Amino acid sequence: MVGLLVVGPASDLIGNKVPIALTFLIRIILFVWVLRMQTPAVFYTFALAFGFTHLMTAPLTPTLVGKLYGFSHIGVIAGLVTTVHHLSGGFWTYVGGLSFDLTGSYQPAFIISAIMALVALVCCLWIREERHHH
Repeated sequence: MVGLLVVGPASDLIGNKVPIALTFLIRIILFVWVLRMQTPAVFYTFALAFGFTHLMTAPLTPTLVGKLYGFSHIGVIAGLVTTVHHLSGGFWTYVGGLSFDLTGSYQPAFIISAIMALVALVCCLWIREERHHH
């Protein structure tokens, strides 16, 4: 929840794109760190830091959608984005468990998570955040 308190005011000052991109950058760093340094202390620190980023994009996504596409259909568009996000997160929990069952390790799940965060970061950097004029 602390992350929410940081990105809200930050997005008011600098827009939504940069805080969203920084969220994914932090996650990439965390995934690589936990893959390289596998100790209990690192794992607990990872969990705490990842929790800091957990909901950071939640308030930013609908406002970014509104800026990009206008606010007349924000409920439908943001609802679709949120639904896909949560369905994917639920599916990813299954993939992490399957990864462990098949390999005896969560390492493949963390590697793919880092790659997906990198893809999200690159996609985020392509966003041209401009106000919708309608």
